[in-house]
Amino acid sequence: MKDFLCAVLLLAFGVAGQAALVDNGVYTTDTGSGLDWLDLSVTDGLSINDATTLYSDWRYATFTEIDALYATAFPTAPDDVPYDEFGVYNNDPIISQKANDFVDLFGETDIRGSLRVSGGIYFDDFGEVLAMSIQPYPSPGYFWLYKHVRDYITIDFSEDPDFSDYRRGHFLVRSSVIPIPAAVWLFGSALFGLGWFRRSS
Repeated sequence: MKDFLCAVLLLAFGVAGQAALVDNGVYTTDTGSGLDWLDLSVTDGLSINDATTLYSDWRYATFTEIDALYATAFPTAPDDVPYDEFGVYNNDPIISQKANDFVDLFGETDIRGSLRVSGGIYFDDFGEVLAMSIQPYPSPGYFWLYKHVRDYITIDFSEDPDFSDYRRGHFLVRSSVIPIPAAVWLFGSALFGLGWFRRSS
């Protein structure tokens, strides 16, 4: 029984310490931050007013939360992309695969020939609209990253909350109802209880 309890505790701490993105259908859970992220394809083409009205239980992600999502999605990629610039990562098939995984999780908001794009808007700490987009190349080892970008699209969103763009969704988040580490604790407690019940009967 003691060995079993130790195994459950190690499993719980292992899951809690390693952030991952978990697909839940129309939203993705980041186990590191404990946030649910609504798929970008769900809000693709909506205005800010439409997104906040239709998904009133969700809120816009912050600059810091976008950074945390990026760190979970691309743990080995450089995190030095400044404002209003983009990064191109070459000859790294692992990161390139993670870019494809990102688009699979969050959905496509734009298709340019054979290129798939997953992009959305969010707000910085001063309430200004920013955007992040991930665009994997068809050839492995390459992807484009637009992170913390202010461009004409986000300017239009800022000036007109009814403006919509078919190429962008909205990064909307909420707290996870049951964080993954808590679920592991619950599962472990149930197994521990069953083991205790069997031993005492």
